[in-house]
Amino acid sequence: MTFEDKCRRALAMLDGQGVSRWTASPPLYRLLWRMGVRVPPPHFAGLAVNIAVLSAMVLPIWLAQAPINRRGWGWGLWQCVSGATLGGLGWALAYRQEAEKHGLPAWRDVEHDEPRPSSSVLGLR
Repeated sequence: MTFEDKCRRALAMLDGQGVSRWTASPPLYRLLWRMGVRVPPPHFAGLAVNIAVLSAMVLPIWLAQAPINRRGWGWGLWQCVSGATLGGLGWALAYRQEAEKHGLPAWRDVEHDEPRPSSSVLGLR
């Protein structure tokens, strides 16, 4: 089974559970898929992967609001990175909790039901 098939199956499972498309495949994950990065959807990804990806998603928001104070840019950058990491951790834990609530299998256990034409996961459905 290809990554795209597995990803389609996982997204179909989430859709069947009533999880919104935006939540099932956030913009940064879709961008990573377009770039060829084979990261599972957030409900199926491991905690460390989700923390890294979701922190990267939050970091620009923190950087746009970078605190400029007497402590200088180094301190401001440290606050941005630590804030983004904590935000990523919070989101990663929320995804893990939602996956457990819906009884979703681990990524390695996601299987494809039927053969589908080979195409990109870009359309996501």
